[in-house]
Amino acid sequence: MSILRMRSLSGRLLLLAAGAWFGAGLGVRLPAAEPAAYPHFQEVLRLLRANLEGATEEELNRALVQGLLDHFHPRVLLLTNAEPAPAPTNHVLRSEIYEPAFAYLRLGSVGAGLATQLDAALDSLRATNTVRGLILDLRYTDGEDYRAAAEAADRFTSVERPLLCWQDTQLRSTAKTNAVALPTAILVNTETRGAPEALAAVLREIGPSVVVGRTTPGVAAAAVTFPLGADRGLRIASAALTVGDRLVLTNGVVPDITIDVSPEDERAYYDGKAPPTPPAEAAARAATPRVNEAELMRRRRGTTPDGTSDEAPPPPPSASAPAAPAVGDPALARAIDLLKAVALLGHSPR
Repeated sequence: MSILRMRSLSGRLLLLAAGAWFGAGLGVRLPAAEPAAYPHFQEVLRLLRANLEGATEEELNRALVQGLLDHFHPRVLLLTNAEPAPAPTNHVLRSEIYEPAFAYLRLGSVGAGLATQLDAALDSLRATNTVRGLILDLRYTDGEDYRAAAEAADRFTSVERPLLCWQDTQLRSTAKTNAVALPTAILVNTETRGAPEALAAVLREIGPSVVVGRTTPGVAAAAVTFPLGADRGLRIASAALTVGDRLVLTNGVVPDITIDVSPEDERAYYDGKAPPTPPAEAAARAATPRVNEAELMRRRRGTTPDGTSDEAPPPPPSASAPAAPAVGDPALARAIDLLKAVALLGHSPR
């Protein structure tokens, strides 16, 4: 995107910025769903200049610029030469083990230091558990650090290969003997934005990984910084990303397994709360006893627990037998079932 194109942003986008700051003062609410109904920006600006008491040209300019920055954050950022170094961030929000050999890692963001934090979280879980699969939860995860996404993905491949490319930049993995070689289920949704989208796409490309959830919004684009005078720059996410050596990431990440759940219910499950009306899949799952790996192996061999023929229906489980805790979150439950099947069959999910 050139500077001239950057300066010729359409009138309706600039009007969004003006409306964010002056809409309440003018007593006007613009129809968000009908951008064609917006008046032209220049006409609104003319009326503001003529009639908004006490508003200076500097205030109008600041409001318009700030409105645009707020609306397009974090895809558009205003930079100065004195930008402070970012504070360290805990990208891994949660880590635990499910049933009983599948590691679950929930990310809050993708940024500098993520790869190291992933290593530490997995090492901690492996210290006390035999881990046979990984669930990487990227729902509601954001971030614009595509180098950090590539560094994290590098942990999952043992060979040298292209991971992410844009313009003149190509990020590649390194050959190694200690790569994470676990079947992986990646959870995504419509709030998986930016670098997490790239991370999900790269992990699926290098495998063995499967994406579960809902299609991501498709806002992943590497940032290019344009100069604004001597001491400022405007960073705009405008460079298309190529995953591996062929896939251009433009329309979001489409899951291999789609989970049909409303945004409200999905958020409730993610936060550990029961939604008002559980989806049919979750209700059916709750009514069906969870089957552990030993029971799956028995059924595969066609024998009862005492080794006899399995032609007759097996007896009901003992009331005193411990049951695996129910997982209400449909996406997480599907990921666990998938990894359980992979562990049983000894095959990768791709």
